[in-house]
Amino acid sequence: MNRNYNNKRRSNYPSPAQRLDDILIAEIRLALQLGLSEDTILSNYHINYNQLNYCKRRKVSFQDIYKKEDDE
Repeated sequence: MNRNYNNKRRSNYPSPAQRLDDILIAEIRLALQLGLSEDTILSNYHINYNQLNYCKRRKVSFQDIYKKEDDE
């Protein structure tokens, strides 16, 4: 009998990438645009390399954040 035991308990904790808010992502993207090294960014913002890659993929800027705040 071959059963798939897919009843694993889900974690209630957010993943490391989900812990980053939009303002922090915008700050990290700005630091990358200013030419800071990735090692410096990792140590200054206390993030890991996967979170840095997540920030690179997300297209969040301060202008987008301020537009959302003005619309509300």
